[in-house]
Amino acid sequence: MSYPTFAPAGTLIEQPAGTPWPNGLYAAAAVLPPDPAVRWEIGGAFWAPDTCAAGGLWPGGYCQPQDLPGSWALTHGSLPTGMAVAQGDAANRPFDVLLTPPTPATGVVEGILVDWGDGSSDSYPAPVAATLPHTFTEPLASPVTYTVTTTYTYASTGTGTPQSATITFTGSGPVQRTKDAWPVVWQAATPFVIYNAVQCAPVGMADAAARAGARLGWNEHRLVERGFFLGEEGNHGALASEASTALTPLEASDPGLDIYQALGVLEGAGQNAANTRLIIHAPRALAAWASHERLVYRDSDGSLVTPLGNAWAFGAGYGFQGPDGIANAAQAWMYATGEVVVRRGEIVTNETFSAPLNQSVAIAERAVLVTVECVQVAAKVAFAPAPIGAATLTAPLTR
Repeated sequence: MSYPTFAPAGTLIEQPAGTPWPNGLYAAAAVLPPDPAVRWEIGGAFWAPDTCAAGGLWPGGYCQPQDLPGSWALTHGSLPTGMAVAQGDAANRPFDVLLTPPTPATGVVEGILVDWGDGSSDSYPAPVAATLPHTFTEPLASPVTYTVTTTYTYASTGTGTPQSATITFTGSGPVQRTKDAWPVVWQAATPFVIYNAVQCAPVGMADAAARAGARLGWNEHRLVERGFFLGEEGNHGALASEASTALTPLEASDPGLDIYQALGVLEGAGQNAANTRLIIHAPRALAAWASHERLVYRDSDGSLVTPLGNAWAFGAGYGFQGPDGIANAAQAWMYATGEVVVRRGEIVTNETFSAPLNQSVAIAERAVLVTVECVQVAAKVAFAPAPIGAATLTAPLTR
């Protein structure tokens, strides 16, 4: 059971406002003001980012066409003894073949008639060449099959028995190359609610609602980081979840990387997927280490960036958990994402009164939606004891 608390003896004073802690998620993300016209608080939101489309290269001028060679495979059914069929063009054209006719066992050959199976035929007088080339009509569909029939004529016995073989082309082309297009990819995010509360006696605390709102304001950064990092209240797209791709092994037996190696892996993989600035998310416990390794610079606007200019977000609400949600005291995880946008609803305050306890409770709450574009990757950082005589910590450099 809860009991009311009372102010101690002495003079009531008001403390001056504190200084908000810097360099967390709010310093790196785009934090938007409440917009009553956009109602995402109930079902979340979806969007189609254009920053993820990779784009391509094209030779020559704007309208210069380019033909791509065909890609066809020739197969055949059972062949008469001595007959062979092969593609006869080095460019792998689908309609050029070489026919090697079978050699008759007896008789003097006067010639050979070849029905190519595509509506055309050729007559070859003696002596018949070792290989007979033919150009088929270009296939319009795949697969396409032709039946090739050879008929020999002999000086003494006349026309021999026709012998047939089937050949099939499977593939496509040649075609004219076209410029690639990247599909519209939809992404989605779900909201969560942050809150803070004041519990007090109903007399002498008329500003309970305002105090609850102030408490929420001072803790908002950390609470949003916690919700975004763990997704523990259903936030979709959380960092320490299957939404992030691990670039290093998840197993605890894997020691992880040095912090500068981890940053390189994240920036390399992240920049290949996102065509905008990255945000490197790390627990605040790694900030001094990253600074010591000269991986932290202060940009002209006061924000912290990597040597490549990507933003650091050292979150007080970030833990050491990996994408599997498991934390290890000997290791920490860093994450890289594309642009992050934090959308916030209005602060809503409610008050309740408990008559049996003679207490008032004021609760201030705000809906939050955190969206990430294009990429979420993670890399494990290994903690190691500092060597004896190690250099002292270096302050972030001024860029």
